[in-house]
Amino acid sequence: MKLKETTDEAAAKEGINAEEFKEIKKNSEELLENADKMIKAAENNAQKDVAIYASKFLNAHSKTVDGYNIISAKK
Repeated sequence: MKLKETTDEAAAKEGINAEEFKEIKKNSEELLENADKMIKAAENNAQKDVAIYASKFLNAHSKTVDGYNIISAKK
């Protein structure tokens, strides 16, 4: 099942803390949003914006992976 389509209730059934799940979901949405912005900036040859969104992308990626690792370690 896709993260975007997963409900809090479904996550809870898997033993995932609701707050941790919401944080991962939020971070993954930021990850996708920044990836889209980075690609658009690259298509427009806006190097400064590419760097900004690449940094934001990597930050959101780290947060998403960290959240996933926390949940995985608890299982």
